[in-house]
Amino acid sequence: MSPDEFNRRIEGFLVAMRKQLKQALTEVLEGMVQYVRSSHPYTDRTGALTRSIHAEVDGLRENLLTARFIADAPYASQVEYGTSPHGIDSPVFLKGVGWRHIKVHPGAPPRPFMRPALEAYRGRLPEALEESLLSAAREVDL
Repeated sequence: MSPDEFNRRIEGFLVAMRKQLKQALTEVLEGMVQYVRSSHPYTDRTGALTRSIHAEVDGLRENLLTARFIADAPYASQVEYGTSPHGIDSPVFLKGVGWRHIKVHPGAPPRPFMRPALEAYRGRLPEALEESLLSAAREVDL
């Protein structure tokens, strides 16, 4: 193989690698999103928390591929990690009782929904990334 041919294949590999890595990362993160949406332990009265769960994968910039696995409802962290007793001084709806005005919320237990997805998919990401690199190499015959 000539140096020019080698350089051409390496350039092709880099293009294929970026595409394959982004695709693999997107597939793993979308699997995590579906996992959370189908197995969350919280009661979702409005659907807002479930709808707020999504993944974002950015393109490769400066040799950095960034991705986010997000639940961006304002109260997502309170559901995930729970809350301690805190003052609210507002009306709340109590199941079986109706609306009542309370000054102190008793707190809420944690209902992890993001962490279980991370644990369930922990081993899949390295496997998917490795396969994407091998696929990119096969694509350009390296």
